[in-house]
Amino acid sequence: METLTQDLSQSITYLTERFSIVKSLYSSYIHEVLLLHDHLLDRHIVGKRLKSEYDSLENRRRLRDEFKQIISLNHSGIIRGYEFYQLNQLSFYTIEYIEEQFDCKQIALYLEQIIDIFKYLHQKRVIHQDIKTNNFLYQKEKLYLIDFSMAQKATPKEIEKEVLTLGRYLIAWLNQNLKISMIDQPRQAKKVISKRVYDLLINIFNGKIKRL
Repeated sequence: METLTQDLSQSITYLTERFSIVKSLYSSYIHEVLLLHDHLLDRHIVGKRLKSEYDSLENRRRLRDEFKQIISLNHSGIIRGYEFYQLNQLSFYTIEYIEEQFDCKQIALYLEQIIDIFKYLHQKRVIHQDIKTNNFLYQKEKLYLIDFSMAQKATPKEIEKEVLTLGRYLIAWLNQNLKISMIDQPRQAKKVISKRVYDLLINIFNGKIKRL
């Protein structure tokens, strides 16, 4: 395994001994997300770090604020945050690792869980603002929401806007995964998902519901 030695000075030997990089999961403009092995607790975790070339006080603050947002939330469908580290020019935090296993048979359950997660966030007056496929992780019968880099406290109008975005996303997501159109094939859709979820998404789509 590659180690974090290239990013850490000799003064933080503890971290280089505790964590090793298993692989890079993905990279954004200023961040890299890594699969790490925690040798102290003998488990895989995920680390999100600020790329060294983008190290600045402002970017450090944003990364720390993102971590604070994660640990302030308490929901089984939101990824758990562990620790934040700021050492020399290295800024990163660790979160739980979910080994993905998507099951098409659980589509209805996933939909229920996504709606429940966003209902919880909106009750907290928090919007996620980055609803996309890569930010949902699936583990058999369980779904998790990740990446809170754009999350923030929101006004009622901003929450209503995210509800509309979520509704449109879920309708497209259902179409993509099951090749069923909720708009054009209502009978087939109702055989897959609950009437409650179907009615909710259709009413969001038609602008009749603005809150979850």
